[in-house]
Amino acid sequence: MSGSGQAPDMRTNVLRRRKSAAATRTYFAETLDGAGSAVPGAFRSHAAACRSAAAGEPVEVDRDDPDDGWKADASRIDARVTGMLQNPYRSGGY
Repeated sequence: MSGSGQAPDMRTNVLRRRKSAAATRTYFAETLDGAGSAVPGAFRSHAAACRSAAAGEPVEVDRDDPDDGWKADASRIDARVTGMLQNPYRSGGY
């Protein structure tokens, strides 16, 4: 009570509510089932896709073949990758 005899004007502590809500949200995120396995699962899936793509390629290619010759030359492979990074919609013609 103040010296004037008036009762204090009590209000909800919004900061406390917000801190409680933030703690609840943090706890929820930390206890999501499976969240910790999503990233390793994505890497495993990507590795499987790469293995599958490699298995579909022949062991050797004719360097002079107009369609597959680029596969025998590291610099031509690098040029294709660079070209795809610069323009992912471009295909062939490297």
